[in-house]
Amino acid sequence: LKNYVLPGLNKTSVVLTAVATNAIGIMFGFIIAVASLFFLLRDGDEIIKFLQKISPLSEQNTKYFLATCKNVIQGVLWANMLTACAQGIIGGIGFAVFGLPSPIFWGVVMFCFSMIPFFGPAFIYGPTTLFLFLSTQDVQRSLLFLAFNVLLVSTIDNIIKPLVIGGKVKIHPLITFLSIIGGIRAWGVLGIIYGPLVASLFLLVIDIHLREIKQQSLFKP
Repeated sequence: LKNYVLPGLNKTSVVLTAVATNAIGIMFGFIIAVASLFFLLRDGDEIIKFLQKISPLSEQNTKYFLATCKNVIQGVLWANMLTACAQGIIGGIGFAVFGLPSPIFWGVVMFCFSMIPFFGPAFIYGPTTLFLFLSTQDVQRSLLFLAFNVLLVSTIDNIIKPLVIGGKVKIHPLITFLSIIGGIRAWGVLGIIYGPLVASLFLLVIDIHLREIKQQSLFKP
């Protein structure tokens, strides 16, 4: 008995420690994100003026850089909002189709969770799948509900975000999609936001560099 119980307890403690560590990291990252957003909204004008003063670029390219950064941020925010709306609507339809109670309410809840980078709709349909199985003992229905949400709700962001962000900042949707995947691998869930931002700013820096070279060549004797 000891040979079975002790290894099981050790594995359980390792899993619980990992879960607790990840939870602390997620909460810490969430607090940093909220605090950063607060100060950016409050002191945005002062930050822009400071960047204009220290920018090594020409005044024209500095304004172009800041305007493009604004478009990138707006594109990411709009993409997240539209994705959350789509996930809430599709998730609510799933609740209705599979006969679960209060589909409108849970669709709204799924929308709210989709707006939070660390959570997402899986925090709703995951426990709901377990509830559906325990209450009905219907394996097929539970698996179909889970598949519906995984294939439609959780993957819709891979379609909407590249299209919206790419259209807003004039970046090919494939590059946006790859930047989201790379961002998730590098920064976790926050990579959904950071990935497109970094990719857009990288392409922007290249564009401005080419503009500077072109301007310098025009003024050469």
